Amino acid sequence: MDSTEYFSLLKDIADAKHILAMVFIFDANTGEFIRSYDGLVLCAKTLKLSHNRIKSALLSGLPLSGYIFSYHRVLKQ
Repeated sequence: MDSTEYFSLLKDIADAKHILAMVFIFDANTGEFIRSYDGLVLCAKTLKLSHNRIKSALLSGLPLSGYIFSYHRVLKQ
């Protein structure tokens, strides 16, 4: 019962597994953009912060270690 479209979709998903969500970092005091990272794991490793703490900061919008983390390039005020 598996269709060609089903197998095509599975292949597309497997081929796109390397695509990560960009993480954008802003200064918590000024709101200025600092830099972006190609994924949460790289961001956590580079900043030497816990993956879970950064994820919580991303979801809450609250500052962490002087940074504001966002999935968007423009900081929402």
